[in-house]
Amino acid sequence: MSISDSNNSNSFISKLQEKLEANLSNEKFGVEELADAIGLSRSQVHRKLKNATGQSISQFIREYRLQKAKKLLLQEDFSAAEVAYKVGFNSPTYFSKAFHDYFGATPGKIKNSTSEIKKEKKVKRINYKLYAILIIIVALIFVFFYTKKNEIEEKLIQEKSIVVLPFANMSNNPDQQYFSDGIMEAVLNHLTALKDMHVISRTTSMRYKDTDKSIPEIAKELNVNYVLEGGVQESNGKIRVNAQLIEGKTDNHLWSEQYDRKLENIFTIQTDIAKNIAEALNTYISQEEIISINKPITHNPVAYENYLRGKYLLEGNWSLENSKKAINHFDAAIQRDPEFIEAYIWMGNSYITQGTWYGNLSNKQAKKLAKPYFDKAKEIDPEHPLLLWNIALIKYFFEWDFKEAAKLIEKAKEQGSRSGYIDFHLDLILRKFTKVIKECKQEIKSDSFAGTIYWNLAYAYYHMGETDKALQIIKKGFEIDPDQEAYYDHFGNLYNALGMHKKAEETLKKGLEVSDKRHASMIAHLAITYDKLNQPALRDMLIKELRERIAQNESMINVFTAHAYAGLNIPDSAFYYLERSYKRHEVDLIWLQTDPNLLLLKDDPRYVKLLDKIGFPEENRP
Repeated sequence: MSISDSNNSNSFISKLQEKLEANLSNEKFGVEELADAIGLSRSQVHRKLKNATGQSISQFIREYRLQKAKKLLLQEDFSAAEVAYKVGFNSPTYFSKAFHDYFGATPGKIKNSTSEIKKEKKVKRINYKLYAILIIIVALIFVFFYTKKNEIEEKLIQEKSIVVLPFANMSNNPDQQYFSDGIMEAVLNHLTALKDMHVISRTTSMRYKDTDKSIPEIAKELNVNYVLEGGVQESNGKIRVNAQLIEGKTDNHLWSEQYDRKLENIFTIQTDIAKNIAEALNTYISQEEIISINKPITHNPVAYENYLRGKYLLEGNWSLENSKKAINHFDAAIQRDPEFIEAYIWMGNSYITQGTWYGNLSNKQAKKLAKPYFDKAKEIDPEHPLLLWNIALIKYFFEWDFKEAAKLIEKAKEQGSRSGYIDFHLDLILRKFTKVIKECKQEIKSDSFAGTIYWNLAYAYYHMGETDKALQIIKKGFEIDPDQEAYYDHFGNLYNALGMHKKAEETLKKGLEVSDKRHASMIAHLAITYDKLNQPALRDMLIKELRERIAQNESMINVFTAHAYAGLNIPDSAFYYLERSYKRHEVDLIWLQTDPNLLLLKDDPRYVKLLDKIGFPEENRP
């Protein structure tokens, strides 16, 4: 670096520090605000800061605040909690954790060590018994008011609970449904960003598309107080959106509006609807939330249309064909707007999904195709929560880096973001069943029709050996989301575990019929079923099919062939295919220490060696 470059870099850093110092106690002064304060875009600040210090913007902000916190603790007579608020942390608990992670010691320890040095007067004796009683009294008072505070907050949030129903497609063209669904989801996401509101998930909301249930029935079923419904019509570059807010119990209309705008103004319609609803419900919107909902994901309406088309294909009837079509739409969106981060992320996700559930791409191929899109997304915003979720998926699914995946998931959650399944998957893989069960029950309590949550909960009970309970839960999930092919596979496993082999046969055969491909997992589990039913010819025919597909180098077949041989009690063959699976880094090998079929091998020394090679943490092994 030249002297000139060095001076420019130092000047840039000084400018950032000056703006941070002026807003040190403002907890809402974050990445966007810092970039605005120095007159640059977020991506420009990120690139310049990365070149100068190797840090991301959020890392730079956090470390600056922590360094200032340490100085205050050493020089001033402030408590750790007071210092937390003075340097812009709104949670003393999170501040303490961040401080310890950065300095290797808690704020209290740092302060106490300094106090000991400064202490000159003789410390008076303390009546420790009285002191302990006082602490207990204070703690009880704190717990009482904290509990009451939480109850009040929960009650207030429940009072502002809402479901956004699928918007009707008022165009004559049924192919425009993607646009109506996209507008509905954008409004829902804006409302979800408001901490003062409880919003039912999109997955649950979409169950009510074309429903004949009344508004009071829906509100009662979902335990919400308000319902938002609407319709969208798009034609010749113009758009009309109708929206109405309805009180669930009474079916009374509280607010309604019709928006007639040019297509390029679609983003202002979405934010206006969210703001109007918040105002109608007397909901507080912070400055940070206003900035969030006012920021469009792209300024290009054509790019946005292509993005919505791509998401509609992936979130509707998911298939390999739809995935390939979605990739074309995301690519078109990127061509129109090269800074459209969500389009890059969904493009990468499409390839990753083809390397997991469908298996038409190998691990190596999926990563190679997805990488440039995730890399570009990192340049635009390295801490975008959707990006963090997807990188976490790669880390544990493809790279078996479980610790790094957990860090990325935690970072995404700190931003209030949820994935729906990625974090649950990781906890299941690591055998954290109690945690999964607790969190799934909490999710169901707030959104009782989120089908994937039932899947995760059932899987946890299944792996814990509580098969009867798992079966009842998976039935509930299937009622909610009957189009998911994976349910047939899990039903088959559960029926086999319960000795209901005829029922397992019926279910797995049905799964193979409704699927657009013959999933290797279903074939392997059906082979086990036929073995239990004493039908060796049908069993051997399925094993032969798996081996023929292995010979054709089809991805992810080895691990499921190992499933079959483990279930047939032929361990040598099972380990032969597990080793082949390991060498090819097949993604479904991550279930090695949880899947009951593979757990049949756990007493074999080869099993432990394979766990070691994959890198499973020892503390949670079977």
